[in-house]
Amino acid sequence: MRGRAWCSRILGQPRGGARDARQIMYYEPGPYDFLLTLTGFKSGERRDIEERRGALYTANANRFAIKDRNLGRLALAYSTGDADAIAEAMQGINDWNAQYPDMAVRGSEMRSAVVSRIRTERTAADTGFSSTRAPAQSLVEKIGQ
Repeated sequence: MRGRAWCSRILGQPRGGARDARQIMYYEPGPYDFLLTLTGFKSGERRDIEERRGALYTANANRFAIKDRNLGRLALAYSTGDADAIAEAMQGINDWNAQYPDMAVRGSEMRSAVVSRIRTERTAADTGFSSTRAPAQSLVEKIGQ
């Protein structure tokens, strides 16, 4: 057995290594990494890879949070009919799109956010449930409304 294959044989795993939640291997250890892992340490290479993955995950999560915040502000402004708030939200979206054209907020996303907000408000007013869809009739009967 050569290289990484012997580590997998010892561990009893098919080509063992670090895998993400979808079981996609992002780091395959060598013999040195295997020995470090047995002693409770990580190699510098694996630490660096995991650090980069963490930074990418954080950046992506922040990107979606900012995008959602901008869309939420726009939807709220449309639902209240506040023209100044709509203009301010659109300016925020336009600034975002100019700064990050590869992650731009598309018109379809804006429409979807506004429609979803309006549906949720109507459903809440009619049924008391904060959801985009009214609850199923069987659920309403079960809870006694």
